[in-house]
Amino acid sequence: AVSFNAETPRVSVIMRTRARTVRRENLQRAVRSVLEQEGVVAELIVVVNGDDVDPETLASLSGDERIATVDLRGHGLVEATAVGRSRVTGEFFSYLDDDDEYVSGALQLRARWLAAHPDTDCVVTIGEYVATDGTRKPIRSLSGFAADPVGAIAHGRNWMTSCGATFRTSSVSQKYFADTTRFCEFKVIAFRVASDLRVGFLDEPTFRVHKSPHSDTTSTAHMEQEFEIFDAMLRWNRDPKQVPDLLKSRARALHAACAHHRLAGNFRQAWIHHWKSLRSPYGLRYLPYTALLLARSKYARGRPALGPKGMAEAGHP
Repeated sequence: AVSFNAETPRVSVIMRTRARTVRRENLQRAVRSVLEQEGVVAELIVVVNGDDVDPETLASLSGDERIATVDLRGHGLVEATAVGRSRVTGEFFSYLDDDDEYVSGALQLRARWLAAHPDTDCVVTIGEYVATDGTRKPIRSLSGFAADPVGAIAHGRNWMTSCGATFRTSSVSQKYFADTTRFCEFKVIAFRVASDLRVGFLDEPTFRVHKSPHSDTTSTAHMEQEFEIFDAMLRWNRDPKQVPDLLKSRARALHAACAHHRLAGNFRQAWIHHWKSLRSPYGLRYLPYTALLLARSKYARGRPALGPKGMAEAGHP
């Protein structure tokens, strides 16, 4: 155990979990990866949220004196993100999903880096993604984002994962974690933080993301919600020069949702998202896709597809 003194940084770690039975082993692994960190005093804040909480798992968390457990049943990830930040007492803080883990020394490395760079408010690191077919590093170097971190996010290139960043508590306040989106919320958080504060990039692997069949999100849900991520960025944006890129990314996200639904054979949803993309700024570039969508719809259903006029008549904007 690490005893607290003036030279040992205190790092709060927020873990949001639905505490489901099917993810109990993953949750236990994530908890261990925090509590076994050396060189820091790790304060683990577990926010239990959702409607399908396993009582036994919740009792186990609540009974562990090393864990500050917050019972937020009946609420979602958005609320859990904000409530977790409100419970932070450490000099620095991080997030960790309940199916991921920190590598040994991760928090010490980040805390020492921030202590050595007092003018920086957040440090972002790289990590590994573990799946049944092997381990990979989606981002091998973050240095390319340092020159324009806000612009990278506006273009849809995310450099912050939920478990990849550590924040300075005194400067990265509650407002950056309030009213986030339901999916890909750390894209929004990254945009907010980089718009106002200084971000450092460290090409050191400090975490592992485990791809799980029991994930709380699905590719369809992400596709459906991604355009809302750029809506949230537009509301926060301070720089008028970023607006065109944000609008282009929003239109691109709507088009991606259309293509996703077309490939899945969900032509009604495909038409909804296609019509929304066309009506968006910079969305007319996807007009030629209408012909392909019509052709595929006719082939799949054996009748004329419900095109833009039909969508409008059906009450879809």
